[in-house]
Amino acid sequence: MANGEVTRFKGDQVGIEILTGQALMDMNLRQKLFDADKTYVIDHESNSIYNDITKFDNDKKSEIEKEFAKYPKEDATVILRGSDS
Repeated sequence: MANGEVTRFKGDQVGIEILTGQALMDMNLRQKLFDADKTYVIDHESNSIYNDITKFDNDKKSEIEKEFAKYPKEDATVILRGSDS
């Protein structure tokens, strides 16, 4: 990760996935990836390279909260308004 951008050199794809997941959780990606009129639940599984991103309409608050609550407390999980990305 260099200045909020993924930089790849010859090497490990797993390392790139881990850094990209960390950048998502730190809100440190430069490119606007999210729709302004949506809300996202982003989960980074503990001890894993995997990220789950689920998109919702902004007015679906109960569904957003239900999705957030289904992930284990050991994971890093955030709710992100697309307009804040």
